[in-house]
Amino acid sequence: MENHMQYVVSNLRLLDREPAFSFVGGEPTLNPALMPMLQRTGNKKLRNRLVTNGSAGLKFWEEHYHYFHTIEISYHPEFADLEHIKEVVHYIQHEDRPEKVYVDIAVHVTHDDAAWLKGVQAYEQLAKEFYDNERVWVHIKLLYSNFTRGKKFFPYKTYQMEYWHKSKGMNFNADETMFKGNLKYDGRQRARHDLDQNWLSRKQNIVKKDWNFKGYNCYAGEDTLVIDHLGDVWRGWCKVGSPLGNLSKRNVNFDPGYIQCTKDTCRNGHDQVARKFK
Repeated sequence: MENHMQYVVSNLRLLDREPAFSFVGGEPTLNPALMPMLQRTGNKKLRNRLVTNGSAGLKFWEEHYHYFHTIEISYHPEFADLEHIKEVVHYIQHEDRPEKVYVDIAVHVTHDDAAWLKGVQAYEQLAKEFYDNERVWVHIKLLYSNFTRGKKFFPYKTYQMEYWHKSKGMNFNADETMFKGNLKYDGRQRARHDLDQNWLSRKQNIVKKDWNFKGYNCYAGEDTLVIDHLGDVWRGWCKVGSPLGNLSKRNVNFDPGYIQCTKDTCRNGHDQVARKFK
């Protein structure tokens, strides 16, 4: 796999594009090939991103932290070790570290009252611990009830949504911010969709109901390429069309241009913000 990394880096630089890799899915820190892959990205530090649950021991962070621009820690209150997470972040952010790395701690919470309380307690401790560090961001992450298929949040209660808004420095008004739009509304205050019309309008003014871009020409792949476990390279998470090539076969088209969308719903954030036109 490390040779594949070098192949990607070399080809993107030939196009005057600076590569950056996101390591996500499962738990990347358990992959023994991670270090060899990172070493093949070259001497110049890239804006690499790691998404992890933060459970790896300090030895892992000693060896790997400097290869990343951003480390996103998904904190799961039901099993995460709060003190270990603090120790890891303090290590990464130590003032003597030659490399400056950003840390994003997302505390995952559900609408269950007990789980919410446990998550909020962890959030408040972490926020207090790192409040004066400009390279550490601690926030509450709301979860989808159907793993982003339609972007329907769990039915968070009004007091939970109010707390979430205030934690982000936002005003809360249940009548205005509890979502009652194109997702089914059952007459009760439920989860906010977190995509208000002002936010949507910034997406090049072409966003349709339920993220429907069908018929648009889409440049997904211009800024983000997706590599699956088989080495196939796709222009977007939607996997519209055919693969752009395979790393093992060294036949990847790294400058694919646009493709016409055939999907009824665009589900991935990277794909949603890619350039589009008709």
